[in-house]
Amino acid sequence: DINITLTESTGTSYTFIPGKDISKDPKVTVAANSETCYLFIKVTKENWPSTSKISYTMAEGWNELTGNEGVFYREVASSTSEQAFHVITGDKIMVSSELTKAELNDFATPISFSVKAFAVQKDGIADANAAWDVIPTADKN
Repeated sequence: DINITLTESTGTSYTFIPGKDISKDPKVTVAANSETCYLFIKVTKENWPSTSKISYTMAEGWNELTGNEGVFYREVASSTSEQAFHVITGDKIMVSSELTKAELNDFATPISFSVKAFAVQKDGIADANAAWDVIPTADKN
């Protein structure tokens, strides 16, 4: 019995302004009294610019799953209290002050950054890779 929620309060449409970070606060919460589990997030970036002038870092505690780009996990022990985990450090996407208008104009197609969350009971599962394999492929897309 594992119950999770994925929330975000910052909206879905953003404007890139050189030197101004973008608030982005995805957070996964494991409900109180959930079983000990592997908690996964899958981060998907579409049309993401190749420039390093727009970036983010994963929040502390997330480990990238070997061989699965964009999939991160953590082990969460059962607790009588809900446990919330932020996805990206500081709840922001960083935009360099050196980002130029020419680079912004290269974003002809809107870019996206999306997160999906999954949980699998840890008991009886050897490791995070085996837990990820339990999740149906159709759900991961």
